Amino acid sequence: IGQDFLPIALNDCVFMSSVNMRIDHNLRIGSHCLFAGNVELWDTDNHPLSPAKRHEQCEYIAHQGFIDSYQSEGGDITIGNDVWIGMDTTVLGGVTIGDGSVIAAGSIVTKSIPANVLAGGIPPKVIKSIT
Repeated sequence: IGQDFLPIALNDCVFMSSVNMRIDHNLRIGSHCLFAGNVELWDTDNHPLSPAKRHEQCEYIAHQGFIDSYQSEGGDITIGNDVWIGMDTTVLGGVTIGDGSVIAAGSIVTKSIPANVLAGGIPPKVIKSIT
């Protein structure tokens, strides 16, 4: 998908309906993708699990007014070509959704999804192959 993109790359014919994004890493979206309403693309974990690191991060925010992307965990989101993401779905960092796949409404995608499947749930499971 594309080449040398930082941090957001959209190819042609991408249709989004009220998509909310927090991108601290890289987001790559292939061509001919459909995003239903209230989809969230969130590639960062925002806050560490460690109480000591959260304390340190709160001090940083108090003095700097923001979270530096380099302090955020998470990873890239890559969405292949011809993907449809259903309403009220969240896609988290470190995930790749393969070409031609459909993600059912209400899913929380925490792991990569192969190409040409219908997947859904929390976390999504492959429901069936599609062509």
